[in-house]
Amino acid sequence: MSELLDSLLDISRLDLATLDPDIQPLELRRLLAQVVATHSQTALTKQLRVRVVPTTLWVASDARYLQRIISNFVANAI
Repeated sequence: MSELLDSLLDISRLDLATLDPDIQPLELRRLLAQVVATHSQTALTKQLRVRVVPTTLWVASDARYLQRIISNFVANAI
C-alpha cells in the first residue's frame, strides 16, 4: 500500500514539475528481472507465476518510475 502512495505522490510531484525524471538508457531485461523478483513470491502464494519473455531491448526512461509503473501493473494483475 505504501508503494502505491509513494507512486501517487511522485506522480503529483511530476505534475507540479517539482520532480525531474532522470532519463537514462535502461536495459529492460534487468529491470523486468527485478520486478519478477519482487512479485514472484506473492504470485506463488496465489498459485500463479510471473515470467518474462527474454529481451535485448533498451529504453530511455527514469529507472525508478518505469520500474514502479511496471511493478504496479504486475501487482494489479496478481
